[in-house]
Amino acid sequence: MTRRDAQNFAALTSPTGVRHQPGLDGIRGLGVAAVVVFHSGLGVLPGGYLGVSLFFTLSGVVIGTVILQEIGSTGGLSLRDFWTRRARRLLPAAWIVLAVVALARPLADSLASTSRGDVAASWLHVANWHFLAEETSYHNLFEGPSALIHFWSLAIEEQFYFAVGVLAVAVAAVSRRPANLLGVVAALGAIVSFALPFVFGFGVDRTYYGTDTRGGELLVGLVIAAVISSAQWRRRVLEHGRPVAAAGLVALVLTVTLWASLPAASPSLRMGMLPLVALASCALALAALVPRGLVWQIATLPPV
Repeated sequence: MTRRDAQNFAALTSPTGVRHQPGLDGIRGLGVAAVVVFHSGLGVLPGGYLGVSLFFTLSGVVIGTVILQEIGSTGGLSLRDFWTRRARRLLPAAWIVLAVVALARPLADSLASTSRGDVAASWLHVANWHFLAEETSYHNLFEGPSALIHFWSLAIEEQFYFAVGVLAVAVAAVSRRPANLLGVVAALGAIVSFALPFVFGFGVDRTYYGTDTRGGELLVGLVIAAVISSAQWRRRVLEHGRPVAAAGLVALVLTVTLWASLPAASPSLRMGMLPLVALASCALALAALVPRGLVWQIATLPPV
């Protein structure tokens, strides 16, 4: 890896760089495309819904980097400012959709399966728990689902942003090395999250919708954020650029294979598949940040 590559990597892993990184944007775009193709109902990508898992992990990377930068610059995190920024970014579009659905629901037959409870739960950012309580199975998505079924993932992200903000404030208050502590806590939290379906025997829907069982996919993103926030770890990633790029390529092949083959009703979702996807997403995220690596080259192609 050349000095220029090292400088590029340092720039790309800065808070501004991560938020506007072509490699990460490309990987995120692939995940969005997989979800869109899945929802088209064509059956081309029966596992395309797993693109949400990739998006969760990338969100953890970006949010974790932003948090650690603010802590590094100011010594703490302003919860009000952090939550306000997240709200401004996510809520306006969501509120427009909810308002339109709420107004059109009594008038449109196509919205007959969308209840007032769906609207209220989506508004309160607890849609995932609501749909679980209503026994709305995600693998029956094409059998007249609620128009707001997609709000389950936004609910998990909003709940995560609330919790991680509080966690970051606590970490900044008790540690001189907040990135290290945040990374350790996030790693332990991810392990617990991934273990829950095994320990309690959760079914597919409980595993799929639960904030506790899906939080691990966001938490591993925080671990990556903690890694790339450290100059020492960035140097190690650069020194092992080829293995990182190779691991990313393997992860990309695995991810696309799962998108093409794993149906939403698969029991493997509660038997370790989500942790596997999350780890693959971590490898993709790191590889997408290594300049001139194969994953970086693929992710930065104009069509992507």
